[in-house]
Amino acid sequence: SCDKPPCGTGDVITVAHLGRDLAVRGTEVVRVGGHPSAPAELLWDVRCEGECWALAARTDNFTHVYLKQLRSRRASPEPSSATRSSLVTRVDAVLPRATSQAYVADAMDLVALHGWTSASGTTLAWLSYFDPTTPWEVPSRPAPDGRRAPVRAVLRTQVLGVGAPGVGAPGGGAVGAGSDGEKVLQEETISWRAHSPGGLAWAPGAEEEKLLVWSALDDDEPQVFATVVDAQGRRLRQRMVTRTAGAVLDVAAVPLDSGWLVAWLDGRGDTLEPYAVHLDEKLQSVGAERPVAAGAVSPAGLELLRRGELVFAAWSDVRSAGVDAQGDIFLAVLSALDGSVIEPARRVAATPQHSHSPRLEPRGDGALLAWLDADAELDGPGGGALAVLELDASGRSLGAAEKIRVDGRPTSFDLRCASDCRVVVTVDAGPRSELWAAGWRPRGDGRRATEGVTPQLLVALRGRFSDAAAPLLAGDDVVYVDGDEGSGPALHRLGVRWR
Repeated sequence: SCDKPPCGTGDVITVAHLGRDLAVRGTEVVRVGGHPSAPAELLWDVRCEGECWALAARTDNFTHVYLKQLRSRRASPEPSSATRSSLVTRVDAVLPRATSQAYVADAMDLVALHGWTSASGTTLAWLSYFDPTTPWEVPSRPAPDGRRAPVRAVLRTQVLGVGAPGVGAPGGGAVGAGSDGEKVLQEETISWRAHSPGGLAWAPGAEEEKLLVWSALDDDEPQVFATVVDAQGRRLRQRMVTRTAGAVLDVAAVPLDSGWLVAWLDGRGDTLEPYAVHLDEKLQSVGAERPVAAGAVSPAGLELLRRGELVFAAWSDVRSAGVDAQGDIFLAVLSALDGSVIEPARRVAATPQHSHSPRLEPRGDGALLAWLDADAELDGPGGGALAVLELDASGRSLGAAEKIRVDGRPTSFDLRCASDCRVVVTVDAGPRSELWAAGWRPRGDGRRATEGVTPQLLVALRGRFSDAAAPLLAGDDVVYVDGDEGSGPALHRLGVRWR
């Protein structure tokens, strides 16, 4: 509402004073900064003890927070402009910080969220969660793809428009336009029956093609599948890669000169081991599937990165049979020609914390290897840090790992490096989850680059998503999953000012 137009282009907040009979006794358009033309667009923490006060802000500057006295126009002899409004915080120097927030679309419980950008916008690829122990039961009605088979985990791609209003319906509804989010220009379901423990990975291909790697059941056994899509996520070709018995977990992929190197954690033996195979552009295997490392105990979080003629492979493993054993990060160096092992797996760093979720990001001729260190108390919020280690072109460590502490237990993250590095971390803060972010510029010589780097809280999530998909860095924005039991999970995009 607005009492003296124009009141700005955004929504404004009106406070109503109600009598004992709940009849409206007076109203006020909440304004901040002492300027009648600056209505507040955010209002929270209303407190009334004799007088009513609240915190207020405008969406064009989240870092100016005002303490606002609330008085309805007719309930007070003073005019609305006489109510007090005091600036209580101004933190322009605190970066990174959120600058906007937008609902994107309803979603499912996601275990993986990836994406890439093109001229038409941002393309998301995501995988939903489904309990793999659920019995396979033939439904009474056909599934959305017409098959008389149950829907399991859903693998889907979506194209988000650039700044266009609208919403999509990842749960299977129609793509359309609306006023509460961005426009989902297109979506395609790659599979209605994916196997969520296998995860999801993607890698660039020739021209604008992308490779999606995932898993699904075939004759009750999980197998690795590869799908080539175009820049908009539309399926072009697909093939089942493996035909073996045993678990398939944590798929990974990286482009080669001709095709891709695809890797996964394979349970064909008594224990899980990292395996890899070279696929050509037609998704045909070039050579045999081969183990990447031997002697693994409980590997998890497989990650690949190509650097020149080499491919770095990283994962977490306990390498111990003890009940209290904590995971450490291991790194192997493979050939970018055929995926053969050049340097066997070595432990990157032995820590008392549980190290997990490694990420590899290109940096100069080498790479940054990052992972999460969580304190041993894994069932509570505990504490932890993001660890960052610089690698040279051969995969050797440059100095020791640096730690960026967070308030709570870090559960997932995304990392991107160009001229500087940006990271967004999901943190279990006890009753809720939070998104934190930090940025820094690596030195490239092993010297400390993250000293003095302080992560900043971007947004508090409505629910706890310790096991949900990691947030996604998409340019300057962050795409993430949030929701509660009432509204269900949804995709959101957070605009972030990094510098």
